[in-house]
Amino acid sequence: MLRTFQQTKIYTKMNCVDNMQISVSHRRNSKNGIFASRKGEIRDKAEHLLEFVGLYSKRNLISGDLSFGQQGI
Repeated sequence: MLRTFQQTKIYTKMNCVDNMQISVSHRRNSKNGIFASRKGEIRDKAEHLLEFVGLYSKRNLISGDLSFGQQGI
């Protein structure tokens, strides 16, 4: 039996949607390049996932302002 711990890695100065979007694999290395391709599609998916976990109403809040429990969802 093995026990592991969840490690929350967030960008505390970015909002929730941007944190979700930055997780998408990308080919460009700059922050602007990450959001440039498929921007609408990626944002829609991020918002859908935030709605699924009950954080849609907090999507534009800075992630560092969320409770620890909300950050780990």
